[in-house]
Amino acid sequence: MSFVIIIIILLSVFMNSCDNPLTKEQEQDCTIDLGGFYDDCEICSGGITNHVANSDKDCEGECFGSASLDECCDDNETQDCAGVCGGDSETNECGNCYSDSEIDDNLETGQDLCGICFGDNTSCNKGLLTKPIWEFKQIQFWNNDNCHGNPYYTMNDNMCLDSGVCFNYTLDFTDKKEDFGNLIFEQNIHSNNILYQRNGIWNIINAELCLSYCLFYDIDNSEVCDEYDYNTENWECYNSIDFQNNYFDCVSDISLCDNNSAELLFSDETQGVCSKEILDTEIQNNTEMNLISSEDINMFPLHIKNIFLYFQNNFDK
Repeated sequence: MSFVIIIIILLSVFMNSCDNPLTKEQEQDCTIDLGGFYDDCEICSGGITNHVANSDKDCEGECFGSASLDECCDDNETQDCAGVCGGDSETNECGNCYSDSEIDDNLETGQDLCGICFGDNTSCNKGLLTKPIWEFKQIQFWNNDNCHGNPYYTMNDNMCLDSGVCFNYTLDFTDKKEDFGNLIFEQNIHSNNILYQRNGIWNIINAELCLSYCLFYDIDNSEVCDEYDYNTENWECYNSIDFQNNYFDCVSDISLCDNNSAELLFSDETQGVCSKEILDTEIQNNTEMNLISSEDINMFPLHIKNIFLYFQNNFDK
């Protein structure tokens, strides 16, 4: 009996010593039995532990820290609408999230030309310009500055210079955007079975009644702007625009504004003359040719005169 007692005492001492090998066995439990590993916070993670590695770090990277856990880990900084901490993106009136640079680059806010979110440009006369493609139909001239009485001269869509160059033209705003108050358009000039395309800008001011536009050539036949020119010294305005069917008519029948006509009144008090340019959405089949002498060019509104100058600059040499 005494021998058995001695063996029991020796085993008890061995099991309670500081060299207990179970510490090693616990490490094997994480890597071998659980298929995991120790993360930065010395927590067994991965494998079958159901513990995400380093999930015990706070937003400043400190294990079991107490830093504020807001979305930007900073009490003085918040996310913008694009989810960028400290970003400058904001939600505009139409609910779209844009930064200042994106608005400048894309010129896109979600509003139509009438200021209506996701509108169709039919709630103001300015927007009606973008509905059809406008074809030049006729221009009438008066020898007074208010187009009073009967016109002394009427000219239809086909105009010819004394050099033999003939043309008509259309204005296309249909797929264009407004750029800081300037409506970008495309002018398609048809001359002797050749199509010439020029881009420009028109600006609507004075309660949407006055158009101004970018010159391609000045009076000396030198090119002023290759694309867009915001120098208002090179612009000239119409006095008014009168639509046959205005935006009130579109409320009941949208086709009235897809098939429309417009009269653009231009007055020159200095020369005491007035003209009315008529644009239509219907294709004209007029075969009458109107001969324009070089001396007559100055009586036209500047944006038609610009076409003359373009042909003079390129074909009359």
